[in-house]
Amino acid sequence: SSLCGVGFLFDMAGADSYSGIGSVQGAGTFGVGVLADFCGNDSYDAAIYSQGFGSVYGAGCLLDGLGNDAYTAGRVYLHKPLYSDRYRSMSQGFGFGWRPGTSGGMGILFDRSGNDYYTADIYGQGASYWFAFGMLADVSGNDSYTSVHYSQGAGIHLSVGYLYDAAGSDTYVGLHGPAQGGGHDLAIGFLIDEDGDDYYTSDGIGQGQGHANGLGIFIDKSGNDAYMGRFPKWTQGAGSKARGYGSIGIFLDTAGKDIYNADGGENNSIWTKGFWGAGIDGEREDEK
Repeated sequence: SSLCGVGFLFDMAGADSYSGIGSVQGAGTFGVGVLADFCGNDSYDAAIYSQGFGSVYGAGCLLDGLGNDAYTAGRVYLHKPLYSDRYRSMSQGFGFGWRPGTSGGMGILFDRSGNDYYTADIYGQGASYWFAFGMLADVSGNDSYTSVHYSQGAGIHLSVGYLYDAAGSDTYVGLHGPAQGGGHDLAIGFLIDEDGDDYYTSDGIGQGQGHANGLGIFIDKSGNDAYMGRFPKWTQGAGSKARGYGSIGIFLDTAGKDIYNADGGENNSIWTKGFWGAGIDGEREDEK
């Protein structure tokens, strides 16, 4: 952890457990904080500002090499007044600026392999807030992502959020958007999944949705996938109108036989939604 300095923690082997409250496990504000664990089935637990968190003039990075790992953030600080029963996480690859006056930093969580579990409440999992950058990258394994709000490749207020998963059959659950490739208020959100049979659930503003003049990009490159959303008009390639002009939402599924909920997208088709939103579900020649 770093506050006006530099902090490093390196662990070479073993099944380890890391537990803390705030600004731990790869967190940097006015400095650089790095946690690198190279091997083992590890557990990371924190309340806030952790697990790859970067704030003003700072960079935070959590690097995990091998093993089936569990990441948990939240459960301590309520996100009032918006919620009375949900908690701030601001972790797991999260960049954060001090609105309105000071731009944020860079937060990165990188996991190389294993079947991993990511759990957060509000703000996290490759997300950012106010002139910042947040990224969560997972290279291999069947992974599970669970969150409540502003997460899973979400950019909020002039920032960039990015969630990248390279391989495995994964599950993404975002209770409220922006999530899963959602850009809100002149921000950019990406979610890119390279391979595997994946399952996505987003309650709203997600799966390639631009909101309040934002840009949301969602790309799933292969696999037989399932897409669910309680409010389909806000998901799967949708754009909303604000301040007299539109937003951009892009949804691309480039392979596989996919399933969508009612009024959502459709396998092997092209559609438009809202103001500058579009979706494409295609198949490779060898799948036809």
